[in-house]
Amino acid sequence: MATKKTSALNYSKPPTNLDDHLFFGFKLDPEQLAFANSIWNKDKKVVFVDAPAGVGKSFVAIATGVLLVQYHVYEKLIYVVSPVFEKRQGYLKGTQREKSEIYFDNMYSTLIKLGINPMFAVANETLEQDKNGDAFIYCMTHTYLRGMNFENAVVIFDESQNFTTDELKKCLTRCADSCTVVISGHQGQCDLEKPEQSGFIKYLDHFKDDERTAICTLTQNHRGWIASHADKLKI
Repeated sequence: MATKKTSALNYSKPPTNLDDHLFFGFKLDPEQLAFANSIWNKDKKVVFVDAPAGVGKSFVAIATGVLLVQYHVYEKLIYVVSPVFEKRQGYLKGTQREKSEIYFDNMYSTLIKLGINPMFAVANETLEQDKNGDAFIYCMTHTYLRGMNFENAVVIFDESQNFTTDELKKCLTRCADSCTVVISGHQGQCDLEKPEQSGFIKYLDHFKDDERTAICTLTQNHRGWIASHADKLKI
């Protein structure tokens, strides 16, 4: 990510766009800013981003979602990932929460970069959080979504190339019109045993002609030449 700036943040009134926003002290590149503004745009309810590793797609999506909650545009941020091999998740030790925890690293590391303590921001059903009402982020895998409804939330489906078409349908049909939905992925890094089963590009094509949908691309690698060069190998 680009240079970090410092100044106080004011969440009293949401700006029209994020062009001049401090953005937690990080300066976004032009493509990242366009992505953030698409999520911020109240007329865009679904935002897709298909971008390679190291371009900051998860960082920008999560940070913008946090801002939308901090400005009281939405009540909560919901972060959903795929365990890739769904049947194997049930064999992991621990509670449902503990089985899923390993998949939330993108969220936790981003919150730390933003200066937000995940222990307080991410709901974990502790009595202390219930008492203080601090948590506003809900992390989950798609495995346990059946029957749930998402309302008045920013909903991020991360690494969406690892969702099958049926899994992504299950996820997207949970979302009410009171949500902004971000579908983030990279068609070149699918971890499914049969990549043709991925629903990411299929749903991008399905939504792309709707005026309430934004399609974004990110190309500038901020991780370094190793990640950038490795990503260019076609598998």
